Amino acid sequence: MSKFELSEDKRSVKTDFFNITLDPTQQTYKVQITHPDLVVSLDFTRVDKGFKVGEGRTYLGGDQGSAAGFVSHKFWPRAQAKGTFIVDKQLHDVEGDGMFIHAIQGMQPQLIASNWNFVDFQAPDAALSMMQFQTTKQYGSVNINQGSLVLHDKLICVSVDNHVELLDLQKDDDTEYDIPQRIKLTWKGKTIKDEGASDDEPTKDVSVEMIVTVKNLVDKIDVLAEIPWFLKKLVQTFVVKPYIYQWLDKATATITVGDEVVQVEGNCFQELVFVSGF
Repeated sequence: MSKFELSEDKRSVKTDFFNITLDPTQQTYKVQITHPDLVVSLDFTRVDKGFKVGEGRTYLGGDQGSAAGFVSHKFWPRAQAKGTFIVDKQLHDVEGDGMFIHAIQGMQPQLIASNWNFVDFQAPDAALSMMQFQTTKQYGSVNINQGSLVLHDKLICVSVDNHVELLDLQKDDDTEYDIPQRIKLTWKGKTIKDEGASDDEPTKDVSVEMIVTVKNLVDKIDVLAEIPWFLKKLVQTFVVKPYIYQWLDKATATITVGDEVVQVEGNCFQELVFVSGF
């Protein structure tokens, strides 16, 4: 791309081949691509509310005034996507579920975390999100986890007491990383009070468990192969060889809200990122 132009509020962008525009209600992103190989018109619309934990930033190596850097994450955990793609002169109507993460890495990625896990589970009646990363040893190897539950198109829980457990590890001879064959995911939190609710209105306990057998590897990305040569040489001096694994599988989540227990089946996208050995 070229001719990159941000809007005045920095929420929309225009380039020579594509535009991404946030509507005035901040509810829908319109994505338009006009390229010799690809034409896209897509509306990506938020369902219910987005969220952030605290101010949306995690500081590394101190507090806001003394930190070495920060990462920022803000989420739309449930969205509806609808539009058209034209590929090889063939028109395709597309419709599906999605999520959006507004992320900023305020320092070099290999200094932030040794690994990341992202989860996006979408079912007809529920959506689950989880973002987890382990800070590098110099920042204490701390696990940071932020997750959410959308039930019946309403954001009912944002939680930080969540866990990722990689099971049945097998070494990938291509990368030398130990890769799970199953992944156990758990969420634990409280329901969100409705706006205007009194302080003494009770909340309900929320817990979710999901064990995903990862069978469908969508992509395995050699990060260094995707970046320019000069940057690759710089990064190689600091990190082990970074790789991204992505899966998309069917999964069943057991959701408990108060005394009510439901099981939902949906599609689970997972991303496991190995960044740094430090």
